[in-house]
Amino acid sequence: MVYEIVELEEKQIVGVSERVRKDETEVEKIKKLWEKFVEETQNIREWVSLATYSVYFNYKNDGIFEYSTLIGYEVGNGTSSEYHLSMVVIPKGKYAKFTLKGNPKVEISKFWENFRENFEDKLNRSFEYDFEEHIPFQEENEIINIYISIK
Repeated sequence: MVYEIVELEEKQIVGVSERVRKDETEVEKIKKLWEKFVEETQNIREWVSLATYSVYFNYKNDGIFEYSTLIGYEVGNGTSSEYHLSMVVIPKGKYAKFTLKGNPKVEISKFWENFRENFEDKLNRSFEYDFEEHIPFQEENEIINIYISIK
């Protein structure tokens, strides 16, 4: 797996969110959050692009690893949360960018396994905001950029 270091500008993401623990409930919670995303974000009109974002933030590790996740669309700065959805601002900063192509249901879990084994200790992670950028093409050939915040 190859990555590049990139500097990104701030991004404002609007969507649905959930607090998740790294335990036996994690996969089911994320699956249900994607279903909720499809149902509740249909009326957003201020999209910056057609990409979908899955953002990970508010990390906590008190014996059990926890994080918040938000699935949504990037909207322009100043967009109000008139949709009664959650909003997160991904800060400007330095990120390690990994690019995947394929079926996200397969490729993302493979990525995180590989990342934990081979990159977790090599990158100077900040554990601030990490996110996936899903660029739709076809489900089997989606481009997924994964950004890991680094110091």
